[in-house]
Amino acid sequence: MGESSQRTFLTTDLITLEATYFDPNAACAGPGPLLVQWFLFNLEGVFQAGQLPTGSDPFSPGSKHRLLFLDLGPGSLAPGSYRFTFLVRDCTNTESVVLPETDLSSCCPLGQGPSSNPSPSFPIDPPDSPWYS
Repeated sequence: MGESSQRTFLTTDLITLEATYFDPNAACAGPGPLLVQWFLFNLEGVFQAGQLPTGSDPFSPGSKHRLLFLDLGPGSLAPGSYRFTFLVRDCTNTESVVLPETDLSSCCPLGQGPSSNPSPSFPIDPPDSPWYS
């Protein structure tokens, strides 16, 4: 999750999730990954959300290192604990990598209980999406 070590957020916070990806494939020096998708699970491992696309920027022109990022707007996470990861498919569509999971928690602002926070609303790919095959 980027340079910050913050892992607990209020449900009213903007949450930026980041990771660094290195593509060892020589053909992928410069071109971006074919696919970057994020996944969110509860601590029991039950899928909560995921979406295409996720941002991906090279560190410099021709770099094999990329910053992967995603912003979750205020209200995106209901109070609870989650595990987050990125799935990356290289530019040649030959290798896929799941980056290490990051734990994070979301809690209510002071004076507000869970009942005052609506359920999160993620734009989730439908089960018949080609990304689920």
